[in-house]
Amino acid sequence: MGAVAWSPVVDGLRLGGAADGGTVTFTLHNAGPAELTVLSHVDVGEIHLDWFSVLLDDSRVLRFTGDRDESAVERARLEPGGSLKHAADLRHWAGRPVNGGASLPAGPLVLRCRYVVDAEAAATFGGVWSGSLTTPQFG
Repeated sequence: MGAVAWSPVVDGLRLGGAADGGTVTFTLHNAGPAELTVLSHVDVGEIHLDWFSVLLDDSRVLRFTGDRDESAVERARLEPGGSLKHAADLRHWAGRPVNGGASLPAGPLVLRCRYVVDAEAAATFGGVWSGSLTTPQFG
């Protein structure tokens, strides 16, 4: 895995992004002094990362979710200094309907990672961190 690009800390949380070939790794890290509860993923028989996205250098946004009838939202508690990681295959997800089904360009990718929990999601799931984190470009 390449070097991790870190977002600024917002309300105790920061997002790291790293790429290894066509795989991106998202890291949520509690950089504050208090425990944080974050929205981790949605379990639908496969992992959907509803609150994560990747911004490609060609201005394309990749999302990591899809159609589902049933799901379980997973939260994670992060102690101070604790982290949570998820990996996603960018080429696989680029081909999914949510992302238009178009393949990614050949060669190295330049991207930024984003984690966004809006006020509506925070109210729905209660007691979770809310805000927006974006890494600098890397790749």
